[in-house]
Amino acid sequence: MNEQWIREGFDHYYVVSKTEGEVFEEQVLLSHMIHGILPCEVRRIEEEEAYYFNLSSSNLYIDQIGKLDAKRFFKELICTIEEAQDYLLNPDHLILTARQVYVREGRPALCYVPGYGEDIAQQLKEFVQSCTEQLDYRNRDQITFFYELHNRLRKGPITLEELKEFVDPPKISDVMEKEPSVKTETMECQVPVELSRVKCRKISCPVLLYIPLLSSMAYFSVRAWNEGMTFPNFRGILTGAVLLAVNTGCLLAVARKKKKNVQTWEEEKDPSVGRTELFSDETVLLVPDRMPMLRLSGQNGPGIPVEGREFTVGRQKEGVDLCLSQPGVSRRHFQILTDGDGYLIRDLGSKNGTFVNGERVWKESVLQGGDEIKAGTEQLEFMV
Repeated sequence: MNEQWIREGFDHYYVVSKTEGEVFEEQVLLSHMIHGILPCEVRRIEEEEAYYFNLSSSNLYIDQIGKLDAKRFFKELICTIEEAQDYLLNPDHLILTARQVYVREGRPALCYVPGYGEDIAQQLKEFVQSCTEQLDYRNRDQITFFYELHNRLRKGPITLEELKEFVDPPKISDVMEKEPSVKTETMECQVPVELSRVKCRKISCPVLLYIPLLSSMAYFSVRAWNEGMTFPNFRGILTGAVLLAVNTGCLLAVARKKKKNVQTWEEEKDPSVGRTELFSDETVLLVPDRMPMLRLSGQNGPGIPVEGREFTVGRQKEGVDLCLSQPGVSRRHFQILTDGDGYLIRDLGSKNGTFVNGERVWKESVLQGGDEIKAGTEQLEFMV
């Protein structure tokens, strides 16, 4: 799939070469009926048709992850996938990579490319993993949400309904509305009971049984003292002792059940109680142990940290992460990209080219620790 990003005036476009796909899919795509899919048009370039997705007023979600509510975003993302299915579109044709999931007016905006054909579940899993790499680790709620979602996706297949319920669990009031009403014995009509307002003040039945049991044992004990240990007296004392033991066991069972219910209610009230998934053995931290560095030639010290997924180097003072004023350096010369497995270097169309260990980078190249980077007359060392 040939793809490129182009700019026409103030508009930005994501361009994908058109393949032979369903005519129906193309009609739905060009009609802009689905809110969560980016506006698209078909153009012809050098006797080849391509899809043009308008990226104006859109930003990458990966760059806005700290500014948006993650639960709300993923809830709307799932709704977009469901809406695509409602229009008989193939959800595997949606692009859910970290570089193609956009945000427009605070809502997800996706690209739908007929013939793309990547498994949507695997894409979602990799997208969530990419999101975890960009988290602000001071935001505990966001970390908890993403790592729980990542662990859930790792466990196995999940349906959209299950995913929606996981992202946005139903409220207690909604569950209570679905509960059947309670039918009383004195009234034929059904009366709904609000469990949260019921205050039951009952004396436990096993406690009341202690009174007749102790009275019965005392009665037979007095008779045995006066008449001797006859069989009726022995039977009465033994029966009372057995029933007393059974009653005590029932009381202990009720107490344990009550304690368990209270503990469960506290966990539902405060989800953080007893939760250890974030720091469990199953959790995999997806951030590198050390931050990569760029060290200029002749520079002493640790170097300049390479932060973020894209680190841009160039001559201009704005819009780049590292400004180099040496001759031969273009305004935007090259970028260092960080993914889950390693690092890449991308030439940004520089006039004099970008070289790694003496070899020119034409588009992208793998970058490893100790590589020498040359941009114009500037020499840099990449350290990990």
